[in-house]
Amino acid sequence: MTEREQVIANLLFMKRDCLEGSDTDQTIDRAVKLLKEQEPRVMTLEEVEDALDSVVWVDRPLFDNLSTEYALIDSYSRKLQIVELRYPFCDKDYRERSDYATYGKTWRCWSYRPTDEQREAVKWE
Repeated sequence: MTEREQVIANLLFMKRDCLEGSDTDQTIDRAVKLLKEQEPRVMTLEEVEDALDSVVWVDRPLFDNLSTEYALIDSYSRKLQIVELRYPFCDKDYRERSDYATYGKTWRCWSYRPTDEQREAVKWE
């Protein structure tokens, strides 16, 4: 169980002692909802496009050194069918173009950093 899952379980356990509909009850519900929204998941290509200038976690099984590294969605082109990723952690601010056609096959983006177990659990296309 991840730390996030443990916190959610603890909040739900604490909730049973709250008066239903009370401020504390509602606050716990909101906290659980926010924590669940932060659960890592594979993004759709449309979500990747919407994440322009946002941080995503790039998963590339063929390149272990980049498997779960963060990148910025620098640009995309529906016409050219490419997404340009920028890796700010590299010394020279490395950029690469990734093809729409290979999304979900050789690369994919996660909403938050996944654990190795989460990466392995989600199958590739």
